[in-house]
This record gives sequence, structure tokens and C-alpha cells, in this order.
Amino acid sequence: MASMGKYALWAGCAASVAVVLAGCGGHNASPESSTPQASASVQTLSQLQPGGAVSRTAEFGEFVEAGSGVKVAVGKPQPLGTYTGDHGQPATLPITIENVGEEEFWTDQVIVSVVSDAISAPIVGSQDSGAVPLPPTPVLPGQQVTLDLGFEVADLADVIVSLDFMGQSSITFH
Repeated sequence: MASMGKYALWAGCAASVAVVLAGCGGHNASPESSTPQASASVQTLSQLQPGGAVSRTAEFGEFVEAGSGVKVAVGKPQPLGTYTGDHGQPATLPITIENVGEEEFWTDQVIVSVVSDAISAPIVGSQDSGAVPLPPTPVLPGQQVTLDLGFEVADLADVIVSLDFMGQSSITFH
């Protein structure tokens, strides 16, 4: 009878392990199991150009269609105060986003990078330079928002601002 108890114990353990492992199966990550929206996005991106992104250039102050019902403009950099920071002259960059679409747009979907005199410019008061998202602000359909960002630039006359829209498009202002 003791051996029958061992078999029952082993059978119970085996059943428990089988149940636990069945629950750990996870989701199938194959393209066939992706949502229709994800598949449509991939198809749309692949039609744009290799890599999926559209790049454009524009002059400071010019409004440019960024896709997804959004227009954007970057104003000409202006001096911000009279002091010089660790990385150069502080400058303010007004970035205006206009929602011409039908859905709310959040500004933190835009990544900003600033280069001056071939040097990546950090945000004023930060040691980090590189790409940063805009502060999260909702832009309702038919509305416009202007965000003033401060960067320390090496040369106020040589500033290039790039805006990346979630990898779908990018616009470079100069």
C-alpha cells in the first residue's frame, strides 16, 4: 500500500507540473497572430521607403506636414539670457505642433535632437545631450501648441533641429 501512495504522490506532482507548464506557454509572436492594426502599420511603413521612415528638411519657421494629421514648425533659435553654459550659449527653440487630424495627439511622441557646430546640444541645465522627447502635452484636433525648449548650443548661427515622429517620419530644420 505504501508503494501505491508513492505512485499517487508522483502522479499528483506530475499533474501539477503539467498544469504549471501549460500556463507558461505564452503568446505566439508570429506575424499571423499580430493584431490587424499592427499588421497595417507595418505595411504602411514598408510602403513609405526602406526602413519605413520618411525624412524631410525645412527652414526655421516653416510648417511641415509630419503625417498622422500633424503639422510642425520650429522657430529660429533665440538667445536665452546672457550667460554661457558648460556647453555653449543657451538658446530657446519654439516648437509648434498643430493638430489638423481628427484624433488627440500627444507631444511626447516627438523626439527632439539638436546639433550645433557638429556637436550634440544638451538641454539647458543638463549634462546629457542627445535625443529627448517633448514634454507630454495633449493637442486636440484643430488646436496648436507651442513648447519652448532651452538648449546649450555651440554656435547660435549653426543650429540643426531634428524631430522624429515615433520612427515614422523625421523632419530636420535649419
